[in-house]
Amino acid sequence: MKAKMKSQVNKAIFFDKDGVLNPDVDNIYDVSLDFFDYVPFILGECKKRGFHIVMVTNQPIVARGYISEDELFSKLLQFKHMIEKRGKRKIFDGIYFCPHHPQGTVKKYRKDCLCRKPGSQMLRDAAENLDIDLSHSYLVGDRVSDLVAGNAVRCKTILCKTGKHSLPMIKTNLLFDEKFTYSNYAIDNLESLLEFVR
Repeated sequence: MKAKMKSQVNKAIFFDKDGVLNPDVDNIYDVSLDFFDYVPFILGECKKRGFHIVMVTNQPIVARGYISEDELFSKLLQFKHMIEKRGKRKIFDGIYFCPHHPQGTVKKYRKDCLCRKPGSQMLRDAAENLDIDLSHSYLVGDRVSDLVAGNAVRCKTILCKTGKHSLPMIKTNLLFDEKFTYSNYAIDNLESLLEFVR
């Protein structure tokens, strides 16, 4: 009996949130619900090209005790629904967040984890849950930590310069290859994204 071959590769674009989908205003106490005006259109066009759209975001405000994990998830869902309402279509296939921080004030969330970027666990979880081929996928982020997370699982990486792209890597105990700190492409904002994703 012949094994069944996959007729189609499931590919995704993983988007960091703060600094990519919305301005990063350094609000460490809450979740920003603003987003750049062009986001619904660009994400919708990516969806039309056959990509799963997945948000992957570090949210240490939980570890710092400013918001509960349930409240965070509720706000991220609200953010998702606002973008989809503006875009007049379902856009997101998944939302993954890391609530941890090594110096968190809430003991439960004070840890060096594998999900906090530059760790890649959020991408691996999404790949397993949505049957995504990471080698045919992209990660769009504004920080070196995003690039490391994407490169480590063989995604093509795109540095988006609307956030903290000029800042050094966040502190981490994760060991990684120096080449993972470089992106395949760089864009000034998401409006240029469609030139690079195929």
